[in-house]
Amino acid sequence: MILNNLKTITKVDKGLLLRHISGFAEQCQSAVDIAKACPNFSKPKKVQNIVILGMGASAIVGDLLKTLFINESPVPIIVNRNYDLPQFVNEKSLVFAVSYSGDTEETLTAFKEVLKRKSKVVAITSGGRLAFLANRQKVPIVKIPSGIPPRAAMGYLFFPMIVFLQKWNIIENQTLNILDTINAIQKLEEKYNSKKSTPGNRAKELAAKLHKKIPLIIGIENSTDVVALRWKCQLNENSKNLAFTQFYPELGHNEIEGWKGIGKFSKNLIALFLRRSDESEDSIHRIDVLKTFLKNHVSEIIDVKEQGSSGLTQIFSLCHLGDYVSFYLSVLNKVDPTPVS
Repeated sequence: MILNNLKTITKVDKGLLLRHISGFAEQCQSAVDIAKACPNFSKPKKVQNIVILGMGASAIVGDLLKTLFINESPVPIIVNRNYDLPQFVNEKSLVFAVSYSGDTEETLTAFKEVLKRKSKVVAITSGGRLAFLANRQKVPIVKIPSGIPPRAAMGYLFFPMIVFLQKWNIIENQTLNILDTINAIQKLEEKYNSKKSTPGNRAKELAAKLHKKIPLIIGIENSTDVVALRWKCQLNENSKNLAFTQFYPELGHNEIEGWKGIGKFSKNLIALFLRRSDESEDSIHRIDVLKTFLKNHVSEIIDVKEQGSSGLTQIFSLCHLGDYVSFYLSVLNKVDPTPVS
């Protein structure tokens, strides 16, 4: 099998993306260490909402934060993918301005506006215009390493927010969950790395199933929906492979009717359900009903699930698997996963 040939993998991976994927556990730990080493940022007072400014991978980390803490955070968490800000953002808003490059136009425009509204702001970036403006305005900045494709820097972009939110007692202490997550990713690395052959390497096996197919990545609302979006984006950008995403239970209310007219095109489609181990019995039953319907309209249905003692661990384990799947699919598609137009 081509995925068991290390020379072929190296030949395709000209941009060395595999190096960043395989070092993800170390990146997550480094992100925590960088955030903890930052100067003592003053605790924001009377926070009424948390806003994450970002685009692409910098926005997805905000989505992950919202999903993981939607039932715990005492204040709403929103992700702003826009030049403009909602009217409610004010001096009582806690804002994370997240841009890996520091030059994301939408984020920079919104960042300037939150300064005018006197919001409490923390910038997370590797440099660029955002770092320059943050330093000039004396805005706290988490400076992360440069030279990484932004989509491969998810750990650096996400974990500083967790560190500060727990430090300021906005969320419960996540130290044990973070440690469990990093340990879980390290163990998954042993299973998914390029030297681990198939059969037995689930990431390579899933990539082989997706080869020459169009994946429909199905996430569970407020559970794995953001992971499904992450998988789709990674398959698009890394694998140069068309993919779609949809969310349960919304999928069962409208799009399900469209599947009835799919016809012969169904042989090109494969459905992946991204699952968590803490689903309710009712959800499990309803998803099974949906899968029974879909099996007549796609070539195959696959459940994808990772174990973990916390939502953080399960979510990041699923993301890590998706990163590897997208990389191995790029090898099968014979395209360097790093460059994007």
